[in-house]
Amino acid sequence: MRTMRMAMAAAVLALGASAAVAADVCGDADGSGAISVTDGVQTLRAAAGLGSACTPSRCDLDGSGGISVSDGVNVLRAAAGLTVRLACPGGAPACASADVTVTLATPAAIGAATLDLAYPAATVDLPGSGDAAAARVTILTAAALLASGAANDLGDRVRFTLVAADGLADGALLRVRFDCLGAAPSAEAFACALADVTGPDGLTEIDGATCGVAVAIE
Repeated sequence: MRTMRMAMAAAVLALGASAAVAADVCGDADGSGAISVTDGVQTLRAAAGLGSACTPSRCDLDGSGGISVSDGVNVLRAAAGLTVRLACPGGAPACASADVTVTLATPAAIGAATLDLAYPAATVDLPGSGDAAAARVTILTAAALLASGAANDLGDRVRFTLVAADGLADGALLRVRFDCLGAAPSAEAFACALADVTGPDGLTEIDGATCGVAVAIE
């Protein structure tokens, strides 16, 4: 019986610790660990002086010292995946930038391919729009890459058109620097995918080519 009570106590403590971590996420009014429309409603209730689970560290998105209708609207924007700056006082640690490095793993040299680098638009941003993303791209491969990959920001992903006459091999391909909008994003929030992969002859399809990402936060 004593062992059972100790196990139950440990479980309660673990749950309490998880709730405390979730409570510090800026925009997560109900402490669920994710930002949803419900959090926007909770924030608007707090702004109106109604009962709410909001605290400044979760709902004061602009760090103004109070919870306002503007904060509620911005929580709803974040829930919809739109660009919002999250700067709650005492919330999750903020970051200035996130450098995402893309690497290739391919069974044969790649002459052409399309690469999509998906990013969490609610927590990071690229300044400008469209092909302005090129200013934030550093090419890491030694191969000559036509137009440096022709980066194009699509709002939630950067699309690259990879054309290399001499072929792209395994290893680091490029790096993209994103601006953080508040709390540091998780590495799992970024992902890359390859499509239409062919060899340097432009005809031979290459199966099994993949890409990976590594994220460095500053």
